[in-house]
Amino acid sequence: MNTAQTTTPTQITLTNEQIQSSYEQARLLHTQKKYKESNALLEPLLPLLKQEVLYILQALNFLRLGEYDASHQILTAIIKQNPNHALAYLLIGDIYLDKQDHQKTYQYYQHSYKLNPNTVDVHNRLVNYYSVSKDRDAIKKHALASLQIDNKQAEIVKKLAYTYGLEEDYAECLKYYKLLLTFDKGEDVYHLIGLVYCNNNEYQKALEYFTASLRSFARHNHNAFLTCAYNMGFSCHKLGSYEQAKKWYS
Repeated sequence: MNTAQTTTPTQITLTNEQIQSSYEQARLLHTQKKYKESNALLEPLLPLLKQEVLYILQALNFLRLGEYDASHQILTAIIKQNPNHALAYLLIGDIYLDKQDHQKTYQYYQHSYKLNPNTVDVHNRLVNYYSVSKDRDAIKKHALASLQIDNKQAEIVKKLAYTYGLEEDYAECLKYYKLLLTFDKGEDVYHLIGLVYCNNNEYQKALEYFTASLRSFARHNHNAFLTCAYNMGFSCHKLGSYEQAKKWYS
């Protein structure tokens, strides 16, 4: 009589080095926007480690893929295990932001902020949220808090400078645009500073920065050159240098 044979399912065994390598590769794929590939690498690691950091990365991948239900389910499970997980609340806020449910976005961002008010991520999310509603006091509050943690964030510095400019607080506006100039040369910051001086009727100072723009960023960008040349003409005109103004206008 033949005896039935049973087979034991093959178990995946990975060394700690292999697990760490796979996780780092999954993170790299995420930064390269290869979210499906990243999750494919994470899949065999999850039952082995069951660590929050892996599930967070998986949820992030689903979020970027627009698979909101899958992402929400993972993040909710994390919160069930750890009700004080600020990042999970923040990412659920991102889900609702993508869905344009601004009330729930705000609720989850605020909950994350209450749990951990000392991260640039939560402050920057709130800066962007309040930028939509144009709440300048809230924008300044969270932008300043974020920059206290890391003062070399170009987008946040620009938003803060722009907000001060809207309020015609030109001293603070210039302070932050000039801070930007110390570490980010990727944009025409000289031109922005020139515009602030123009708005404050300091046309000689404006000319200095427009000239700096023409020697750097605007030199290699035709549209920026035309805009800067016009503003050079405008500043010359305001200073009574009409011949110079004509030259730039032409």
